[in-house]
Amino acid sequence: MTPPLSLYVLGSAISEPGTLGGDTRILLELVRRWATWGAVHATIVTSDARRETCTQYRLPESVAYEPCPDAPGVWSFAGHLRAAMSLRHLASRLDPGPDRPETIVYSASDFLTDVLPAARLKRRFPLVTWMASRFLFVPSPFKGWRRSYDRGVSAPDPLLAVASVYQRCAFSLIARRADLFLITNEVDRVHFRRRGIAPSRVWPVYGGVDFDEISSTPEQPPLYDGCFVGRISPQKGVLDLVDIWARVRARKKDARLALIGSGHPRFERELRDAMQARDLGDSIDLLGFLDGPAKHRIYKASRVFLHTSVYDNYGMAACEAMAAGVPAVLYDLPPLRVAYPQGCLRTPRNDRQAFADAVLRLIQERETRERLGAEALAWARTQDWDRKAREVLQFITAAVAARVASRAGA
Repeated sequence: MTPPLSLYVLGSAISEPGTLGGDTRILLELVRRWATWGAVHATIVTSDARRETCTQYRLPESVAYEPCPDAPGVWSFAGHLRAAMSLRHLASRLDPGPDRPETIVYSASDFLTDVLPAARLKRRFPLVTWMASRFLFVPSPFKGWRRSYDRGVSAPDPLLAVASVYQRCAFSLIARRADLFLITNEVDRVHFRRRGIAPSRVWPVYGGVDFDEISSTPEQPPLYDGCFVGRISPQKGVLDLVDIWARVRARKKDARLALIGSGHPRFERELRDAMQARDLGDSIDLLGFLDGPAKHRIYKASRVFLHTSVYDNYGMAACEAMAAGVPAVLYDLPPLRVAYPQGCLRTPRNDRQAFADAVLRLIQERETRERLGAEALAWARTQDWDRKAREVLQFITAAVAARVASRAGA
């Protein structure tokens, strides 16, 4: 029997309780399974507040924790730099385990609060295997979220300019020093290929779904025509969502939408203002953050999932809806052609009328909705977290074995 690996997770940016970002969900789903299977001895370095998220996610009691300072909000770049330097100094006292390839140091986000401590540990323990995550590349500030897949440039977005510089600094460090890389989508390999990083060191996770948990959720009466789940942000196209739903309501007066998610107060305020301006308050239920069975019941009570992201490379919520047999409508973003090859209708990017037409088609055409729902369900079966966890574990163990063999032959 293969002895368990030592997994040392740098998780300063784990989502706070009441939220759950994609990088955090990937971390928790993988660790929960690996620790349950006895494949790893896991330690998570995170703040007391963010440890509560791990507790709520029912990680096994065998998972150990070490405290670290809390990381600031995602857009507080100055705060991130201060916290990163503090954590970098803290890393001089952290002990991930024996200095050998079987010890995995995993930076669970691409924030410097995780990357800098990982780099320090890699310097102190050069034989450990540093596995870095990079799940979403920020678009060029000269294109922004909406125009990233189009030709030409536009006026630069100052916030994205800062985010781009920040992310480039982190990526430069992990590209030079990390041993393995977890990404979201096959299309993101190009960033690593440009750096001369071998494909064997990069694994696209694509996120996943807890298929058994969703399947066991009882069927629900059809309360909603549409459903949206995601972070309230420009990237997720929430203002597009409001305009699209107004167009749906113009032709189906009783159409109802469930909106699950939370975000920065500024973006939540913009969403509410847009709803008020279009007089949609009585047709959109703002349900806040939901997870687990409560969220799955909403999926099963909905006819169509609206995946309105204007820039994305996966979006786990769409796959969760598909696991409930709900087809999706989405913009035709190049990465989503790979992520979702079936079970959905695609519309031209930024064409809100075409999007609304596709939503109405699935609401009104039961046969089309059921056919695509069956395709969606079949695709979602291939995305189950048990399968994903085994694939990523096999990727890690093969890479570790190669590093051990290389060391033995040196």
